[in-house]
Order: sequence, then C-alpha cells, then structure tokens
Amino acid sequence: RTDFYNNIKAISVKAGNKVNSLEDIIKVTEERIKLTEDYKSKLNSIAIPPQLADFYKYESDFADSDINLWKLVNAYYSFNDLTKFDTTKIYEESSKSHDIFLKAQEEIKNVYTEYGLNYFLKDIIINYQ
Repeated sequence: RTDFYNNIKAISVKAGNKVNSLEDIIKVTEERIKLTEDYKSKLNSIAIPPQLADFYKYESDFADSDINLWKLVNAYYSFNDLTKFDTTKIYEESSKSHDIFLKAQEEIKNVYTEYGLNYFLKDIIINYQ
C-alpha cells in the first residue's frame, strides 16, 4: 500500500517536471491507470483477515474509482475538441475517489486501534491529496 502511494507521488512529481505536450499528459494518465490496475491485482491476490474486510472493500473500491478517474482524464486529453468534453464526470469521480480513500484510511485506523496496533499507524497512514 505504501509503495503504491509513493509511486503515485513519483508519477505526480515526474508529470510536474516533464510534461511538455499533450502526448506526455496522455502517457502520464496511462502510467497512472497501469499502476492502479497493478495495485488492484495485488489486492485481489492476497488473503485478507476478516478484521480488514471493510478496509479491503474501501481500498478496492478506491482502486476502481481511481482507474475510472484516470480513464476519464485520459479520454479528456485524447478528445479532439476539449471544449466539448463534459468535465463534470472528472470532478465527480475525483470527489468520489477521494471520499473512498478517506473511508479506507479511517477504517484501517479504526482496526489498528481496536486491535492495539497503534504503533503501526505511522507506517500505514498515507498522506494522499
């Protein structure tokens, strides 16, 4: 999980420093989609303890929403006439994705606190914006 979010930050930094064209932006969106698809695949391949079932659902839902969001962003930048693209869907999916991320974050905090694992929280809480 931490690696996934660190990789997201790395993509953002790279995009901020090296995006010079529309093609570069499209490549960044494709990289982000691939990164999240890989993370979702890893999530699906591990055994989840029952105590983390709700967290897993939120984290999986976040991955799905993130993939949808970046597919929308990719479609926007791939569109021939950007003025005719309905960006409302991007904003809605972005908000949804962020809300699900916060739910996952809160759920994992609750589980770790309930089971006396507070000392691990510093390693699993993500500062994701």
